[in-house]
Amino acid sequence: MWQETELFQRSYEDVSIAFGILWMELELFNAGLTSGSLVLDQSASQSTNSRARERPMQNFELHYFVALYRAQLEGSRLTKSQSTIEYIENCGQLNNDLSLVHDMPLLVLAVSAVKLPHTSNPIDDVYLQVEGGGAVDELNHPYEMVSLAHIRDALGYDVGVASDFIARFLISHFIRLGLVFRVDAAGEPALDDSDPMEVLCTFPSTLAIDASTSVESLFASIQACLEDIDLSVNEFGLLLLVRRCWPTGMMTDYALTRLTSMVLAWILTEEHRMLDVVRDFVSINVPMPGVRSVGEKPAWPEPIYNLAAREGSIGGAAEYTTTRRKITTRFALPWLLQVHDLNRSLYVDCLYQQCLQVAEASLFTSKTFITQEERQADYEIEMADETLKYIVKLCQLGVVWTTFDDLFVNWLDTMSKLSHLESPVVFKHLPRLFSNDDLSGGRRSMTDDNANEEISQYMVDPWRVVVDAVSDDMAGLERCLQWVLVLARSGVEIPNSTLMQLSAFARDMNASFFTHSILIEALLYSVRRSNVPVEPKSTDALSIDIDMLDLLSFAATEGTPETCVIAAKFLSTLVSESSLLGVDEVDQFVVINGHALCKCAWHFYSLIDIPELNLVRLKLLLRLLIVDVQPFMNILEEALLDTSLWESRFEVITRLFRVVLDINTPGLEIPGHQWRPSIVPVVVTFFSQLWKDNRVEIRLACDTLIKTLLPSHMDSISLCFEEYLFHAALAERVSFVGFLTLLHPVLPSWQLISWKTIAQVLREDGIDIRAVAQAETQDALVPNSENETTTLQASLVNLALQMVADGSVANLHSLLQVKLRLVRLVGFQKCHEIKGRSINRIDFDSLGPISQNTVVQLCFQGLMRALDTSVSCDLPPACMVDKADEGMVKGHLGSVFADVLIKIVHQIDFSAAPYLVSRSLLTSLVIILTKHDFSSPLLSSWTQHLYGAVYSVMQLLLKPNISFDIKQMIFSVGQAAIKQLQEGDKKAATSIFHEYISVTTSVVFEHGVSSDHMLAVRGREFFEDILIQWAPTLPSLFPCSTEFFAVLGQVLRDRIKTNPDGSANQQGENMRDVVVREILSMTLERKMPEEVNAPLKNLAAYVEIVHHTGYPDSLIQLLGSTMASIATQIAEWRPSTFDPNHLIKICSLVAQHHKAQSQDLLLQCEKYLRVALHRFHVDQASISQLLQVSVTSHRRLSRMPGAIITVNCIPDALLDTANHLLKGRLRQQAQTLTNLLETVCQSLAMGEAMFATESVLSTASEGLAYLQEYRMEGSYTDFDFTANLGIAKLMMQAINIDSRAMIMITGPENGVSIRIWAHLLQVVIASFWSESGVVLWRILGKFSQEYNRTLQRILAVPQNMTSDMASIDINLATISVKLWLLLIQEIGNKSAIGMIVGHNMDRDQCERLLWNEIWPGFERLLQRSIAVSEFEEFQASGNLIVQSFVDLIHLLRHLQSSLLLDSKIPIYLDQIKALKHNDSMSNKIARAAEVLRGMTSESSSTDPMKSIRRDFLAVEKIGWEVRRRAEEREARRHAREPTMG
Repeated sequence: MWQETELFQRSYEDVSIAFGILWMELELFNAGLTSGSLVLDQSASQSTNSRARERPMQNFELHYFVALYRAQLEGSRLTKSQSTIEYIENCGQLNNDLSLVHDMPLLVLAVSAVKLPHTSNPIDDVYLQVEGGGAVDELNHPYEMVSLAHIRDALGYDVGVASDFIARFLISHFIRLGLVFRVDAAGEPALDDSDPMEVLCTFPSTLAIDASTSVESLFASIQACLEDIDLSVNEFGLLLLVRRCWPTGMMTDYALTRLTSMVLAWILTEEHRMLDVVRDFVSINVPMPGVRSVGEKPAWPEPIYNLAAREGSIGGAAEYTTTRRKITTRFALPWLLQVHDLNRSLYVDCLYQQCLQVAEASLFTSKTFITQEERQADYEIEMADETLKYIVKLCQLGVVWTTFDDLFVNWLDTMSKLSHLESPVVFKHLPRLFSNDDLSGGRRSMTDDNANEEISQYMVDPWRVVVDAVSDDMAGLERCLQWVLVLARSGVEIPNSTLMQLSAFARDMNASFFTHSILIEALLYSVRRSNVPVEPKSTDALSIDIDMLDLLSFAATEGTPETCVIAAKFLSTLVSESSLLGVDEVDQFVVINGHALCKCAWHFYSLIDIPELNLVRLKLLLRLLIVDVQPFMNILEEALLDTSLWESRFEVITRLFRVVLDINTPGLEIPGHQWRPSIVPVVVTFFSQLWKDNRVEIRLACDTLIKTLLPSHMDSISLCFEEYLFHAALAERVSFVGFLTLLHPVLPSWQLISWKTIAQVLREDGIDIRAVAQAETQDALVPNSENETTTLQASLVNLALQMVADGSVANLHSLLQVKLRLVRLVGFQKCHEIKGRSINRIDFDSLGPISQNTVVQLCFQGLMRALDTSVSCDLPPACMVDKADEGMVKGHLGSVFADVLIKIVHQIDFSAAPYLVSRSLLTSLVIILTKHDFSSPLLSSWTQHLYGAVYSVMQLLLKPNISFDIKQMIFSVGQAAIKQLQEGDKKAATSIFHEYISVTTSVVFEHGVSSDHMLAVRGREFFEDILIQWAPTLPSLFPCSTEFFAVLGQVLRDRIKTNPDGSANQQGENMRDVVVREILSMTLERKMPEEVNAPLKNLAAYVEIVHHTGYPDSLIQLLGSTMASIATQIAEWRPSTFDPNHLIKICSLVAQHHKAQSQDLLLQCEKYLRVALHRFHVDQASISQLLQVSVTSHRRLSRMPGAIITVNCIPDALLDTANHLLKGRLRQQAQTLTNLLETVCQSLAMGEAMFATESVLSTASEGLAYLQEYRMEGSYTDFDFTANLGIAKLMMQAINIDSRAMIMITGPENGVSIRIWAHLLQVVIASFWSESGVVLWRILGKFSQEYNRTLQRILAVPQNMTSDMASIDINLATISVKLWLLLIQEIGNKSAIGMIVGHNMDRDQCERLLWNEIWPGFERLLQRSIAVSEFEEFQASGNLIVQSFVDLIHLLRHLQSSLLLDSKIPIYLDQIKALKHNDSMSNKIARAAEVLRGMTSESSSTDPMKSIRRDFLAVEKIGWEVRRRAEEREARRHAREPTMG
């Protein structure tokens, strides 16, 4: 222990920790003395008398050191570390009475410093070191694991702990607090002798003040915990918040703001969480998340809250709420209070911004949708009102403390900036803020410990905020008055004192008239709300003493029956006899004394068995109700309160029933008045107790009494109802029709009002529903009267639909009136009634947005019930179709509304429609599909519209914003449609099925073909229903996609799993085989190619994707016979009408997976293949696949024991067909020939011995003849060019496999033409066949002979240069030379020159050899063109030669050939340049000269091979056309020559 002189040499941190240790020892000592566990033996010199024992204990050394160390800490002489100084700068002065051991923020700061790398120098000296910035940069990356020695060093250098003893204690303290963990899980460092360098420690969690990127993860973890509904997870997040993120000045504003927003968001979502708990847990008796019930084993240690009381449990959602609030009080409130005390302005901003965010989220979820057409001003008002709601909630929760004034001023400023405060605006949550409830009680609880703090700042006093906002200028006063006016409009009662204060301010500031007018308006709102009674203007005409009236009332209510009869007769005569008082006087008298008179009349109905009272009491009551019904209704409301005894309410019901019975009194009249509407509120009160009263006895009594009513009573009551509908105010009628809507399901057999009345009211109260709906969509201010009228119309329509559903038969006129009003209410823009001699129907179209009116939306449920009615009646078809028909047909009563449903479904936007509306519409669709007969004349014209509506609904399955529940119902609609389609036209059903299946396929494919997603499962079930009803020819009815077959395959697999032994036909085949059999059989029955193509295409996809294995022998035989049969039919079909590839593909797939049974099938396929190759276009893939399958199948068959070895007929068929095509010159199928030759060449290139060598050589020879003869037929196409290349490739392949084929090129005396050489060269270069290139190089001399022979033929006669054939030969010669140059480069690049026996030349030498062969002839041609360039007839050929020369120069430059160094090339180029040319040619020559001089590089990125191929194709087409015209001229010449006879 350090003495006083040693303390000055110690750091503040050492002394503070030592003080904490001593203080704890002293506290333990005192606690031991207090509890008696320690006994202090006082000195023997002290007296033992009672007085001495009363003296305090003498201090000793421990007390001295505690006082000494505290005194040193209170001084300023102790040295503080840099981290402590930084903490003081950010968080304020330290509490010297609190040791560093007990100051959690300082401990957290120390641990954060320990994590950082450190140097041997103090922090202060870092900036004095002449070093790079690397060491400083390392401070930003804290360690995750350090040694014990590192912690000791960090405590010394960064925290200022110099003493080893203090350091050991502090490290042990860190471990006990869980801030540091030892990896070896050993004891405290002070008791351990391990080497500190070898003991590793880790840090269990990130701290909020750490300089680490893991802080963001800590924040995210807290947020995720608080967003969970489980309270235990919430508590864990709050523990992380309190332990790792305690607010200090060391935290950034960002961290404080974000964490505070998380906590506030968690607090404000309490109601939503409770609703979720009630819905998802309490309602289904599932244990609530994070709440321990009574039956669970108690946790140890026991948590801070224990909601399961030992005697019982709170139960329900209250248990969840109580637990949540205890967690809030334990963790959230202290943490928020610390933020409030640390940075009040930041806390205010967080509170207000969080209220804004929660309010915005609440508005977004509460609205069905928010469109751009919604007016921004109204949305801002709703936003402000919702924000105020959460401000009030924060006040109730007690988390605002001293910030209420700032919060409320912020809200008032936001509210004052709204765009339409000039018009009356109501904020419904303002009265709650200004109510008498104390919203500040919970907020004072956190400050009770500070007795000196001003308590008024914690009180919620909105009027104080309003009055304090009045500044000395007029703007402040007007601002305050605007606030007060909005408060008054919102139902807030303005205190008189506040009004007087504001009036005094206005007077003192000489305010303008406008300012005073605002004050007066606020005053009027307040006075109107005070319910000041209005005195009558005059009572002189009625001089009845008030005391006398009170005495009469007492006598009537408390007297004997005889006295009651006398009083009743007197009062009845007083108010009924016109000879005694005038009508106005009676009305005035009743208004003044209404309560007393009604009380008497009500008492009269408590008396029974007094016949004299029966008529008197009813007349008195009716006369009173005619004047004012409210006093009597007040009596009834008071008597029927739920707080009253149920026996008393039973008595009230009995009296009301007597009133109802008296309505049927014969001859009842009140002269000059219509009494029936006035009695309706009383009748409504009686009937409404059927569902309003909370006692079953009362409800049962009402029901029993109602059942005793006779039809005459019901008729009288209905008459009252009808008159009330005509004479009551609009708002009262809206309420009344709502009552009728509730009453009718209780008494469905009673027609409450007549159909005539309904139709008349609907006509009289008709308004422009479309304008109202449009105004609602645009969020415009719709007048209340129009809204109420809409509600009335919707309620009446809903009532009428309920009556239809319950079997109340109406005439057609009334039904059409209801229908007209219905279509207008639901939003149709074009609605009108069509009347004619034989037509009476409703026409409507153009559905707008669905009204947000709840009552209007209920009409959809009414429509559903009306369509579901089982009542039948006679209806004219003319009421549904635009066709004059006076006949009548039997149909459901609800069929009149079938077209309404169909058009709504066609035009409604389900993604924007409310859930209940969508569900009602889909249920209605199922109803009309299952219950209504659309084959009857009444609905037959709507059949296609109905299935179109079903298809539009099915398309909703593809929309992501439709709920799963709605999508499940859509499948039910589809199933109902399928059952309906079974009975209709099969052709029409096929088209509809195609649409349904395409949508279902997309849905299943979207969620996974084999997925367990409920929509995928439901879709497969729907698919299976269609398959069962229409299989197995379903895939042949319409074009099917790949997705369709994927889904079909999964459905069939599921079906086989469910019923593996099930058969789908008499042969015992499963559904997969039956599909193949039925489609093949159907194909055999069809004779037209258009009818065969689609089924075969679908079958090919089906076999490939769904079913290609496990075929029975009979099915394979059927496939073979089908191919043989079709082979005989297609010979007569046009080539463009039939696609033979599908059947070839089917055969290949089946043979591939059934090799043992494929012999006969391949034989049949061979016959079909020959016909198909001769007449139709066959794909290369189909030919190649069939060829490969035939080879593998032949090998398999040959290896089978006892097999008869046969020849594979498919390869021979391919070569035979190729020979026939080449011999027959069937050029119209050049593409098929190309595919055939390409397949053969690919097989030969792979070295597969599929074809006989002699056959290949024969085919190659036929191909050479085909190329040489060059016969003309039709036009030359790209397919012809590709076919020629295929022939050339076959020739080269033949040469590669047998050298005898070389004679095809070298054998002819005159050699092959330049054109054939060009084809061969192009094929070799394009195929990258080095060995073939070497073969051609060896016979370069043959090419040279033909090349020079061709040029010599052009030069033989000058006129030859001008012919078309000369141009073609020049182009072919140039193309051939280019190809030779490219071939030399290709051979050189692949180092294939060395393959030439006896050849030792390099690439340049090869090029020079080629140049020596071709240049002389081309030079002579070039010289001739220069010589004759002056002659006009030679200009075209000259330009062609020059163009060829220029092209050669560019190619040589591209190939970087040394031939450009030839001295003759620039000479000839200069001569050409000197000639006269057009601009285009001059530019080409100039560019060639620049290339030759090296002034520019060949920058073209075009592949020279592509350019040559393009030029070659153009020359081929021109040559073909030239030869064709020459043959035509020759034919015409021979036709003109006379025949020699």
